[in-house]
Amino acid sequence: MPTEQQIKELAYSIWEQQGRPDGKDGEHYHAAQRILEEREASAAYVDGQEHLHVQYPGRKANNRPRRPKGARTTHPTPPYR
Repeated sequence: MPTEQQIKELAYSIWEQQGRPDGKDGEHYHAAQRILEEREASAAYVDGQEHLHVQYPGRKANNRPRRPKGARTTHPTPPYR
């Protein structure tokens, strides 16, 4: 359950992002409350902390995109002796 402080901080952020309009404080408060409740209900939110896991399409988890074949680094690797 989001705290009152968390809701107010997010509502303030939403208010600023929308150009600080007058008279929409209730809308911003309820939007912030809904966003925080959805975050907590999602699998990406564990123990009060947001954990984002990025998986690149077509790759196994935790693999970063690789350089194209034939691409070189900025300097050649020295030969082993």
